[in-house]
Amino acid sequence: FADQINFSMWGIEQELFDRGLRGRILLQVHDNLTGEGHKDDLEEIREIIVRRLTVPMPLWQKGVQLMVPAEWKVGKNWKEVS
Repeated sequence: FADQINFSMWGIEQELFDRGLRGRILLQVHDNLTGEGHKDDLEEIREIIVRRLTVPMPLWQKGVQLMVPAEWKVGKNWKEVS
């Protein structure tokens, strides 16, 4: 899954830039992305991140393809989102 996050990060950053949104990824650790964004752009930023991270993985179990859901949390500081 970490490879999927790493691959998705480029697309997230590129789409944020292309759409002129005020947000960016600050940190990636294991299965977590941490970023910042302007409050007026948060809904568009959320849509981009969740869409780009919720993709089918190349892993199958009993005929079902693995898809890991993405979660989204917002807060003014680390304590509010952890």
